[in-house]
Amino acid sequence: MITFRRYQYKDNLFEGDFLLVRDFLLELNNPTFSFGWWDYQKTCPSFHADDLNKFGLWFEGEQLVALACAEEDLGTGILIAKNGCQTLIGEMIEYAKENLHDNGKFSLMIPDSDKVYQTAAANAGFFPTQERDTDSIIQIDSKNLQYTLPEGFKIISMADDYNPVQFDRIMRRGFSGDMEERALSSDERKAIDRQFMRPLMNLDLQIAVVAPDESWAAFCGMWQTAESKTAFIEPVVTDPAYQKMGLGKAAVYEALSRCGKLGASSAVVFSSLQFYFRIGFHPNATSTWWKKSE
Repeated sequence: MITFRRYQYKDNLFEGDFLLVRDFLLELNNPTFSFGWWDYQKTCPSFHADDLNKFGLWFEGEQLVALACAEEDLGTGILIAKNGCQTLIGEMIEYAKENLHDNGKFSLMIPDSDKVYQTAAANAGFFPTQERDTDSIIQIDSKNLQYTLPEGFKIISMADDYNPVQFDRIMRRGFSGDMEERALSSDERKAIDRQFMRPLMNLDLQIAVVAPDESWAAFCGMWQTAESKTAFIEPVVTDPAYQKMGLGKAAVYEALSRCGKLGASSAVVFSSLQFYFRIGFHPNATSTWWKKSE
């Protein structure tokens, strides 16, 4: 018998259903929505943890068999069901539409290979848009992960130097062009600590390229576990002042090399940027955003 309940979250991320969902994704072993995507996305500083209580969980007995959650923020929906439980998709779509919207705005990310999901979404009044996401994959082979750093630059990990100020700085500079030099507030520091200073985190895989002035010039986050052969990459960022120097490639290759030594045979990134294709990644799967018909 299938039963339903909402995701349980109070104050501590790891005392609720976080690990239950993580184990569910590890069992499914789907590169598109892997344990690493969950680990990164639901702990990143910008994520609103209170939104977790709106996620939906379906069980067969005590076993989790289906999940309805936001991709990043409310207004986006990801629905994942085990094989044999696809009959739940229609119910999951209705739940997500009612509980995961953002002021009425809502769209579903549906894998292009999942015809059952597509049919259910169409029956519920959704239609595919031109918005599409691609995840890309690379096979980890140490002999293909060679890089050279410019003179004066070096590689470190967060295990060598846990530096939230430099992490915040390069994220702002690389992703939003915010070049302001400023201190972190206590809340900003706590948000970064939530992601990195927590259980199941290997800081040795969080790689920074350090410039001669000791600022971080590039960064690659890597998520790996012994229970999976596929690691997850997020984020990858280069300071605009140091672009086109091979620093992003160096950070990614160093992280991949370390993952390979820990048993990973491949790594996936939720991106189709040409940067990844130039350094050895290939498209793995595409998903299309579906929206409700007006």
